[in-house]
Amino acid sequence: MKRLWFQSLKLLESVKEVDLEYRHQYFNTVGFVYYNMKDYNLAKKYYVEAISIKNNYLVALQNLAKVYELQNNYVSALESYNSILSYEPNNKIAHLKVTRLKNRDSRI
Repeated sequence: MKRLWFQSLKLLESVKEVDLEYRHQYFNTVGFVYYNMKDYNLAKKYYVEAISIKNNYLVALQNLAKVYELQNNYVSALESYNSILSYEPNNKIAHLKVTRLKNRDSRI
């Protein structure tokens, strides 16, 4: 399975130019490939890049939060979920994750 993700990554990297309107999606997709290859540091790098291009890109914010959770960085995960809620206050998944993170560790 990892080989298929690697092939996907090579295909994405072969793209020479990405329309500026879609760059945030491109970086999120590359991050998603790295996430599925279990290279969480590179996934995080690409998710952060996607968010730096479009700070209200909720898909990348949620993906970044998942990486932070996997890396046991619960404070940063909580910040990411709270960012989602600042843009979409009724996001049920983000509310659930915030509650679970706060219940996990009362210090955050």
